[in-house]
Amino acid sequence: MQIGRFLVSTFALSLGTVSLASANPTETGDITTRGEAKQTSWTFDVGAAALLSPNFPGDDAYSVSAVPYLRLAYKDKFFASVQEGMGYTLIDEKNFRAGPLIGLDFGRDEEEGSPFRLFGSETTDLIGLGDIDPAISLGGFAEAGFDKLQFAIRAGQAITGHEGFTSDVSIRYKDRLTGYGPPIFYSFGPSIEFGDSQYMNSYFGITAQQSTLSGLALFQAGGGVVSYGINATALMPLTDNVSVNLFASVKRLSDKASDSPLVRERGTPTQAFFGLATAYRFD
Repeated sequence: MQIGRFLVSTFALSLGTVSLASANPTETGDITTRGEAKQTSWTFDVGAAALLSPNFPGDDAYSVSAVPYLRLAYKDKFFASVQEGMGYTLIDEKNFRAGPLIGLDFGRDEEEGSPFRLFGSETTDLIGLGDIDPAISLGGFAEAGFDKLQFAIRAGQAITGHEGFTSDVSIRYKDRLTGYGPPIFYSFGPSIEFGDSQYMNSYFGITAQQSTLSGLALFQAGGGVVSYGINATALMPLTDNVSVNLFASVKRLSDKASDSPLVRERGTPTQAFFGLATAYRFD
């Protein structure tokens, strides 16, 4: 769920279940309209996003990252992408779907924060804390749609990297704006992220060795809420196969995370994200 966790989860939540390259929500896996039409073959979306975000979760300095968007899907059953992970729909009803999910977390770089950073404010805040290795997580997802509202939950246990358990819950209102040229599909809503103590200490805890090397005080982080906030996105198709997506998110770190000396002394609990993405669909 992360490129660091925040980059991927923000990008994925901002995209919601609306595919970057589809102008028809009935072809995107949108469970509020999937009963009307279904994908009939393999599709492949390729594109990229430019994302303005903190250098690392809790930082007060920002940089621009290039995030790849590659998504392979078969009908409404299988999907695989950098942002969503790889999942398979085992339960597939008109207003509900669920299944197993393999997630990917690219971790944190001690020298640059995000491994996808292009340019922006450089940071030395993480020196002495070490890298957080990439993580693969095993878990599942569930989504329920009621009219224009969508409820989603994803959870996974990392078996590499931070080796913690993480989950996120989101609610989104989704609709389309017409009458001003191409339709604009928009959505917005709150989200909340959770992590166990293993995950929280990987990103916000300070061990004795890290304290000596970084100058930060010792800190033991407890599990619970990581952050909460609101996400919004607007997608506009340019052609039958190309579209652009604007997305934004504002999050607030919980006390369990913001009490860390890393955030208290070198950052801020309020985190903002802004991005522009485009993709082309092959079908």
